[in-house]
Amino acid sequence: MPMTTAFFKYVVAVVPAPMATPSQEDVLRSISENVSQPMDIGNLVGALAAMVAVVIVLILFNQRRNRAARPKVLNHQAKLLKEITRAVD
Repeated sequence: MPMTTAFFKYVVAVVPAPMATPSQEDVLRSISENVSQPMDIGNLVGALAAMVAVVIVLILFNQRRNRAARPKVLNHQAKLLKEITRAVD
């Protein structure tokens, strides 16, 4: 508990209090200025592309996890053919 108290005292002493609180008009003016600016479509497209990429990666990982484990093939035709050609030569 003393560590928490010391940390709180440090934060109160070091972090400055805001000089002036904005009025309601200032806040509303700032909001209207930000809303009236044109929207950047590039950011929206980039965010959508990132979301689609995440969904695709999740689908691929899920399919890989759900894939049934198949036993290794013991009598592979190519290996058998190689073995026969070595034995004949």
